[in-house]
Amino acid sequence: METNTEGLGDIKMEEFEELKGLSILRGGGTERGWNGIKYKQGLSGKNVGSKKLSINVATVPPGAVAYAHVHDGFEVMLFIVQGKVKHTYGENLSESVINEAGDFIYIKPGVPHEVFNIGDEDQEDKVLVIMSNTDLDLYEEFEFIGDLDVGEDKTRSFSFTIPNNVEDGIYVLDFTTSYEYDQD
Repeated sequence: METNTEGLGDIKMEEFEELKGLSILRGGGTERGWNGIKYKQGLSGKNVGSKKLSINVATVPPGAVAYAHVHDGFEVMLFIVQGKVKHTYGENLSESVINEAGDFIYIKPGVPHEVFNIGDEDQEDKVLVIMSNTDLDLYEEFEFIGDLDVGEDKTRSFSFTIPNNVEDGIYVLDFTTSYEYDQD
């Protein structure tokens, strides 16, 4: 797994919509990287002229480190979507705190900090299949988790029990499929 992302990608101004007083970046923009972190392009003073605030979608891969750095002149607010990280911060990085999914973090300008992904989970692809039929009083969910790649064909099997009180006949099963995937 790639943990060094230094120099990956550029800020692409053509991805922004400038409206009267609003700047819009749909879908987070192109992926780029810096200092062990993978970013969606996000919004900052570099692309929308914000004075003290930056917002991005960032991924610190399992086992990776965003090495000690300082945000000079702008604030950062974080929300941990998945996993667990250890922040060391302050003078000589002498303080530390563990953050995990659901935590919000605010980092003042000028505070030295370093981020370690101490979780053991990778973002995995999840496929949810729901099989249902109201006449059969059937509702079954099957979740498949793994690393799926574009164009990859995976076969999964599953079974269900037909209730005893069902009359012989032809019944249509409805299948609903949804999936979440990472882009690695």
